Amino acid sequence: MKISLVQQKINAILEENPSLKVYLGDFNAEEVERCFHGQSQSPERRAAIFIIDFAQRVQAFEVNLTKAVTATLKSNVVKSFTDTDEAIKEQVERFKVALKGKADAQLAAESRCISWHVTGPARFPKAKAEKANKSARDAADNISDLCKKAVKRAMKQLFPEGDGTITKMSSSNPSVAIKAELETQQRNHEFMKIANRHVPKAYVAAGTEKLNAEQTQKLKATLLEKGIPETELEIYMEPNPIKVTWGRFSTENSNAKIRRLKGRLAEAIKLEETRSEGSLEGELENGITYGIVDGRIAIWLGGKPGKDITSALRKFSLKFSPSRNNAWVRAHTANAEAAFKRSIKPFLETLDTSTFA
Repeated sequence: MKISLVQQKINAILEENPSLKVYLGDFNAEEVERCFHGQSQSPERRAAIFIIDFAQRVQAFEVNLTKAVTATLKSNVVKSFTDTDEAIKEQVERFKVALKGKADAQLAAESRCISWHVTGPARFPKAKAEKANKSARDAADNISDLCKKAVKRAMKQLFPEGDGTITKMSSSNPSVAIKAELETQQRNHEFMKIANRHVPKAYVAAGTEKLNAEQTQKLKATLLEKGIPETELEIYMEPNPIKVTWGRFSTENSNAKIRRLKGRLAEAIKLEETRSEGSLEGELENGITYGIVDGRIAIWLGGKPGKDITSALRKFSLKFSPSRNNAWVRAHTANAEAAFKRSIKPFLETLDTSTFA
C-alpha cells in the first residue's frame, strides 16, 4: 500500500518522537493536506506540522496537569476523585475532545484561505483572502486560548475548593484550614523570637563571621532546648548576623499576618454559622428562591430573564451556573452576604417573573 507524502512526513517525526503517538488526534492526513492547498506550495508539510502540533499540545497538557496535581496533593485539600491516574486520564480525554473541536474549526477556516503565490496574482480576490485569513488567525487564537486555560480549568474540577495555597471562604469548612494556618504562624512566630534572641548572641560571642563545629553544635543544642524542631534548625540559624543585619525574621510582619488570620478566622466562623442556620435561604413573593450551594450564594429565577436583568445581575458579581440548576451564584463571603442583603435581594423583589421566558 502506497503511503502518502504527508503520512511519510508524520511518520518521520514520530520516529524521532515516539512518545507522541498516543496523543495523535483522529485526523485524516490527506484531508488535512487538502485544507492547505489554496495557500501553501507545500501543503503536505503544513498538514504534518498541524497534526503533530495537536499531539504536542495534548502531551504538554498531560505533563503540566500531572505536575500540578502531584504538587497539590502534598497539601491537605478537598479533591473530587479517588484514583489520581484515572482522574488525569479523564481530564486529558476531555481536553483532547475540546482541542479536536477547535482544530476542526481551524481546518475549516484554513480551507477557505488562498494565496496569490499559489493561485497566481491575476484577478486575485484580495478582500476575500484577507477575510479568510483573519478567520483562520482567530481560529488559531482560540486554540491557544484553550491551551492556556486548560490546566487551570481542569484543576478547578479536580480540586473544587482550590489547591490549598489559599483558603477560600466559599470552601466547605474554611475555619478549620484558617485555624490550622493561624496555629502554624503563631508557632513559627515563637520560633522567630527564640532565634532572634539566641542566634545573634552566639555569633557575637564567637566574634567571627562563621561558627566552628563546636559553636554550631552548642547553638543547635540551645535552640533544641527552647523547642525548635531538629528538622527546622537550619532555617532559624541563618543568615550570619555579623555579615548582614539580623533581619531574617521580622516579628513585626509576623504579627501583622497573625492579626489578618485572626480576622479571617472570625469571618469564617460567622459564615459557617450562617450556612448551618440556613438564615440565607428563602423564597420571595415573586417565586424567586435563594440559598447557599457549594459555598456560594445561589439565586434561582425560575426562568430566563431579559438582557437588562442579566446585565444587572452581573454587575452584582453574580455568574450564571448551569451545573447548579441554572442558578446565579456568587462566592459566599462577608462582603457578598452584606451585598445580598443590602442590594441584591431588594433588586430581586422588584422583578416580574411572569415576563421570564
